[in-house]
Amino acid sequence: MAPVEEQSWESFSAPWNVDVKIAFEVGRAALARPLRPHSTVVIVSSGAALGGSPLSGGYAGAKRMQMFLADYLQYAADARDLGIRFVALVPRQLLVGTAIAEAAAGAYGALNGQSAEAHLKQHYPVPLDPAGVARAIVSIATDEELRQKTLLAVTGKGLKAIRSLLTCVYTANKQNPVAQREHSGNTPAERA
Repeated sequence: MAPVEEQSWESFSAPWNVDVKIAFEVGRAALARPLRPHSTVVIVSSGAALGGSPLSGGYAGAKRMQMFLADYLQYAADARDLGIRFVALVPRQLLVGTAIAEAAAGAYGALNGQSAEAHLKQHYPVPLDPAGVARAIVSIATDEELRQKTLLAVTGKGLKAIRSLLTCVYTANKQNPVAQREHSGNTPAERA
């Protein structure tokens, strides 16, 4: 964790070479194999993709790319009528009990003269832990009400659909299965 001026290109780009690469390779393999119809591939992104993370180098951008990649992969699966579902899951808060949460809470708390614990309590009054993310993944895979959602956020309060990043591309072609998914009773207000 360091401000951008203290980063090297290697440290700044590391999340792209790890987080984006694994999502890309797994998604590509899921399409190439392909997985069985009704399979779900969950890409775990980060709330940093929505709000930034100025002490984390290229992390927020890499996590945003994972969200785009889930949409790109869904578009490809739908175009080939594979029946595979790609979902980006976005934990919207730091995961308590993890090393990265401790480091981030400590660094961001220090900017405001707070302890890591005080920072977590102020910004995330309802904690989210890895077990909460695991429960969200199980819900994504099993809950029929979530079946048409491709971008979901999880917090300590639960799981919520958020608006797809590529809706404008998909709505241009109403015959496209992704466009139909986005407009099957799933309005922007419902996704916000």
